[in-house]
Amino acid sequence: MNKEKEPPNICITIYPILYQGMIIIPISEKSAIHIHHWILYSFLLLFYIFINIEVIGFMIGMIIQGLSYRDRFHIIEKNPF
Repeated sequence: MNKEKEPPNICITIYPILYQGMIIIPISEKSAIHIHHWILYSFLLLFYIFINIEVIGFMIGMIIQGLSYRDRFHIIEKNPF
């Protein structure tokens, strides 16, 4: 299991959307928006409420797991690109 501030196991980088597996969107040369996975799953849960209970449970688990990190509300970050 990864600790905070460690790179994820799958480190895919696709400019300008993914950086080491994290959704990071540059907004300037110095700043970027980091869309945490708990934000993504919260958004998906709002729109896919009528799916089966296993998927809803997985989404809720991912939201809880993401909210357990200390940097959970750090949205604007230094641009890594």
